[in-house]
Amino acid sequence: MRRRGVTIAGLLILLLAVWGASLTAAEEPPVVKGADQREGNRCVECHVRPVAADLEAWQGDILAQAENPCVTLRRAREELFYTESLIEAVEGAAQKPAALEEALARRRQAYIALLASEPQALEVFAGAAGQVRLQWSQVYARVHDAADTRTLLMIYGVALAVTLVLVSGLVLAWRITGARGGAVRLRAGAATGVALAALVALAVFLWPFRAGEDPNAVMAQGDTVRQATVDKAEASAQAAERTMAKGWVLAQIAADWARVDPAAAQAAFGDAQKAMQALAEARSEYLADMRAVATGALNWQQQDEALVAYLQNRIRDAAHRTWGWRAAAEAWSRVDREAADALLRQAVQDSLKEPSASYRDLDLAGIAVVWSQWDADQAEATVDLIYDPFLQARTWTHLGSEWAGTARGQAAFARALEAASQVDDGFRRFLALMALAEAWRPSSDAMHRVALGAAREAVDDIASSLTAAYALVRWSAAWAPLDLEMAVGSVLSIDTALPEPRVLGLRDVALAVRGQDSGRAEELLRKAWDESAHIARPFDRARAQASLLAAWADLNPGAAEALLGEVGRPEPRALAQRDVAVAWATADAAHALEVAAGIPDPSAAVQAYVRIAEVLLERGDQAGARRALEAASERAGTVEAPSPLRDLALAWAPVDLEQALDVAGRIPDRAVRAEALRDLSVRAAAQDLSRGRALFAQALEDARAAWVLGEPFAAAEALRALGTAWADLDPALAGEAFRQAREAALAVPGR
Repeated sequence: MRRRGVTIAGLLILLLAVWGASLTAAEEPPVVKGADQREGNRCVECHVRPVAADLEAWQGDILAQAENPCVTLRRAREELFYTESLIEAVEGAAQKPAALEEALARRRQAYIALLASEPQALEVFAGAAGQVRLQWSQVYARVHDAADTRTLLMIYGVALAVTLVLVSGLVLAWRITGARGGAVRLRAGAATGVALAALVALAVFLWPFRAGEDPNAVMAQGDTVRQATVDKAEASAQAAERTMAKGWVLAQIAADWARVDPAAAQAAFGDAQKAMQALAEARSEYLADMRAVATGALNWQQQDEALVAYLQNRIRDAAHRTWGWRAAAEAWSRVDREAADALLRQAVQDSLKEPSASYRDLDLAGIAVVWSQWDADQAEATVDLIYDPFLQARTWTHLGSEWAGTARGQAAFARALEAASQVDDGFRRFLALMALAEAWRPSSDAMHRVALGAAREAVDDIASSLTAAYALVRWSAAWAPLDLEMAVGSVLSIDTALPEPRVLGLRDVALAVRGQDSGRAEELLRKAWDESAHIARPFDRARAQASLLAAWADLNPGAAEALLGEVGRPEPRALAQRDVAVAWATADAAHALEVAAGIPDPSAAVQAYVRIAEVLLERGDQAGARRALEAASERAGTVEAPSPLRDLALAWAPVDLEQALDVAGRIPDRAVRAEALRDLSVRAAAQDLSRGRALFAQALEDARAAWVLGEPFAAAEALRALGTAWADLDPALAGEAFRQAREAALAVPGR
């Protein structure tokens, strides 16, 4: 009996441990390599020609981002990974209260809207992802509470049962003793003693489960001082970044304003120069902030030395970057090329003084690309100032594309090839050569092949096997139109222990050749689908399968539709069903609407209906488009995210302006509503100028109140866009929008 009791207790403990595993397994996502590197906030800080990051597209395992040279994009994908991990933890719980199902459905909407977002700044995306995680965390806490309640009830039940067994044993022992030796008389107070013993046993059993002090409730004094130092350093760096961004935003306002009021535009451009000059003049103050970090860190632990260096470098680099001068020059070059030249010369002088060699070269590269638009000699001279051969190669590639079809362009490509060959790191050399190959293809097929051949050789020099696998995926997709079987063989040569790059490679090769061999493309997608079953992480597996179905639907929507039920998670499955529905629109509009009607998530359903309507409008089927939009409006009643409603409003505009305005009025986010009303006001003005002006007033009010987490210039940008849209319709109204945009930008604080 004793052994049996021990066995039962062990099984109970094992059961409780397994029960809690589903709630804790995903709480600690892996930290990817390079997470300590600094990232920019806006793409324009590093890229003159930013390419929108398609966050909805599956790009393989998160570890594939470890060596992504764009740290900002890496951070954005990490934010998405953390969000998915939390969703997986919540929905992986063994038991969830039925009352939470409705909350989960709303939270899925927020995740789908996050994927569809097109953020212009990392802080905006990180803020949006943080809000989604906060919503899911609330559900997570409720799931935990429910699990804890069930666990405690089980513990209390077991404790009560053990106590009853103990009491029963004592009583039984007294009775057995009495039966053997005659009646037993309990001494006075013995019964009370038995009861007290039972209570003591119960207390001892429950003691480990008592509510202790929350270790996170009180922060040690040293930690408080440490956090204050970190916060001050971050605030200092962010102030410098805002000041530089202010100059860029004001320069854009000035350039657009010049169309309707050159004098006012000149004044706004002066404000832009003052903002950037103020940053340069305040560098001594930022130097004092760096010293304050060192002073505040005197009592820190030795392992915090890296954090001290990071914070100091963050302040230093933010105060010395020159990207705003370059971006302002590009904007103002549409108005005054001579003044833009002066800005770029100032930017070169300041860049050469930058303490960070990497940022020095990065800013010089941006200056060269801007100058290439009107002064090739200055552009080439600026590239020669860059030390890093990787950035040299990328910049020469940009210049070659800018001068495509000319002898100077071909010479720039040749310089890019020469610089790329000098890059020591295999992965960076591969990236430089792939960018060159893609840019060279339109003008020289032979040199395109040469660059691709050199890129393939660089793959063999990549140290990390995982990074090399993903590099081979990219190379194979580029080589597929030239030699399909060789490209497929390259993908299949990747170790089968790495299913993510194999699936990604098969998909991308199929996409590359679907126009020339649709049958072979389908075969590759089928192969990729079979291999996707080996992807370990459920969310990655579901997203991979959804991306395969999206590609497959363009070739064979029926085959893709048949596999929808095998996608293992509801969020990617809803997006895949959306893509399948849209693919059906060309061949069978009625069936497309049926597939869209079956999408459980209202945000994804509205997106599907809107895209179906756009396809039908292109075919001239206005009645069919109206049916699709009416169905979308019915589902829109439960949509909480603003972007699907904006898309629906704009889709209604060419069909029924009144319906478009009705939907726009229901958009909860004023920044998004201002965007919708801006476009609708222009459309209305084409039919009735007075009505367009009335809608302009509504858009102006919403733009003035626009607020976006992580973007202090949201109102200024919304007002500038409104003024630009109305510049040709009514210069006076446009001027008012520009004036308010200038005020909004100037109101954003610096230090």
